[in-house]
Amino acid sequence: MTLPGTEASAPPQPAPAASTPANPAPPQPASAPAASRGKAAVKAVARLLAGLAVWPLVGLYWLHAAVFGGDRSLESFSQLLSLWPGISGQYVRRAFLRQVLAGCGPGVVVEFGTLFSKTGAVLEENVYIGPRCVVGLVHLERDVLLAAHVQIPSGAHAHYFDDPGRPIREQGGERRRVRIGAGSWIGAGAIILADVGRGCVVGAGAVVTRPLPDGAIAVGVPARVIRWRLPPAAHVDMPEAVRLEADKPEADKSEANKLATDRLEAARSDGSPDMDNIEATAPADTADSAADATASDSPAP
Repeated sequence: MTLPGTEASAPPQPAPAASTPANPAPPQPASAPAASRGKAAVKAVARLLAGLAVWPLVGLYWLHAAVFGGDRSLESFSQLLSLWPGISGQYVRRAFLRQVLAGCGPGVVVEFGTLFSKTGAVLEENVYIGPRCVVGLVHLERDVLLAAHVQIPSGAHAHYFDDPGRPIREQGGERRRVRIGAGSWIGAGAIILADVGRGCVVGAGAVVTRPLPDGAIAVGVPARVIRWRLPPAAHVDMPEAVRLEADKPEADKSEANKLATDRLEAARSDGSPDMDNIEATAPADTADSAADATASDSPAP
């Protein structure tokens, strides 16, 4: 018998165990944010020091430009700074270009040996320019990548040559801005004479002579579109000739090349007088191969 108010209390129940996820996320090291902040701080200090280091050179540049003009001065000073190797050279070149170009983002990287010739050039954020490039009047949108030895002169008509009776250097020319769209990648040794759309890939050694639509993959001399990085529906407004060439099945291209090659070989073996006409109607890569073969068969002078 228990007295009122002395009833036995129930024993405490243990707390339910916390459920453990089936695939627990790996623990993140606590030092990761601190390391990232430290790296950003080091870069900020490096940019500050590079900016201070180039101020005397920037002053000399403006004095030189007052006498010889901005473009000629840029050529001279970019030649000098192009010889500075390593990461320190990247910081110094960027600090200088941010003071003299029409636009240069804080994340731009310009490698060893690259030359600039036009102060009107614009380099947006995260642009990468590889070693030994030649850059004229350009607008490189953000995240553009240029591999080594890429040349972007100021358009396709830098020199007129219509009058055979005058030296070409006396006939003048036309300078126009060449724009390369955001996120495009230009392969090594390519020459860009016309605008390139956003998200394009230009193969190594290609020569772009007419504008490329967004998302195109182009190769060859002159460059032609072979595939797309964007869905076909995104290209409904492009010129019909460009669209048809790019959308042609690879099997059809191979068959056309095979037929053209057979015609070239037959004409060469028969000594046909229409050889030039056949080569003119052949695909560009086949005609180039035939020309190379003919040159290799010719005796050295």
